[in-house]
Amino acid sequence: MSNNPNSSTSSDEIFDYMLLDFIEGNRQQQIIEDALRYVVNTTMKQQQQDVPRQRKRREVIPRNREAAHDQLVVDYFSDQPLYGDDKFRRRFRMRKPLFMKIVNQLSETDQFFQQHLNASLR
Repeated sequence: MSNNPNSSTSSDEIFDYMLLDFIEGNRQQQIIEDALRYVVNTTMKQQQQDVPRQRKRREVIPRNREAAHDQLVVDYFSDQPLYGDDKFRRRFRMRKPLFMKIVNQLSETDQFFQQHLNASLR
């Protein structure tokens, strides 16, 4: 290219053509992406409307809570506990005498923690 101002195409014009070509290519790509997005969304909505939602039933896992409670009492609170005070502190994050003090204080002062023969007697 020469620096002659009378030349048929200048570098500015070439740059302008390249920029316009790039913009037009991006515009076409955006139109295609929007069309695809529309088709996918409408197809998904139709599929969701066609298929009735089935509710999942909650899975019930049978746990023997009473036996677990009894085992906990045997392991930590019996006369000959399976686990000592160090294991108690590690599991319950407090010393056993402090735990027992809390239990005794609550059972003496709060009716909620007192055992009754019939719950309707409260």
